[in-house]
Amino acid sequence: MDLNTCIATTQDYHTIAYYSHLIPVSIAVLLGLFVFFKSNFSLLSKVFFTFIMGFCLWLIGDVIIWTNSDYHLITALWAPLDYINILFYLCAAYFFSVLIRGGDIPDWQKNRQREERHHEPAEDHGPEHGLPFGNRPSPLAIEHAAEEKPRA
Repeated sequence: MDLNTCIATTQDYHTIAYYSHLIPVSIAVLLGLFVFFKSNFSLLSKVFFTFIMGFCLWLIGDVIIWTNSDYHLITALWAPLDYINILFYLCAAYFFSVLIRGGDIPDWQKNRQREERHHEPAEDHGPEHGLPFGNRPSPLAIEHAAEEKPRA
């Protein structure tokens, strides 16, 4: 059986492939943009939008693979689609993590990752650099730390 025979037998499915891929792409992009702009760019909406974009990229690549007869293009898109697939699965896992926790990963994990990357002390950038408290702790953090100190 020749590969051209396989492509010739799937000619009838091209219309179905367009409908099953391009309609969800357009709906997903509209939904992602709506959520992204209506939620004032919250972390959850950013992660959701990233998930939607990864899913849409995968759908577009998949429809190209299903409807194209150029073997070189199919071969070139096949492996990157697996990486895009992994991307939107990771975004989905991160989305549900943020949704369940109600926020981002804990600060102690972020600080540990920053310390591993940067071994020199951080400079103090004040409000003139766009940071409200620079590298100093916010008044709320100082108040919270004072409440946690054990009393003798």
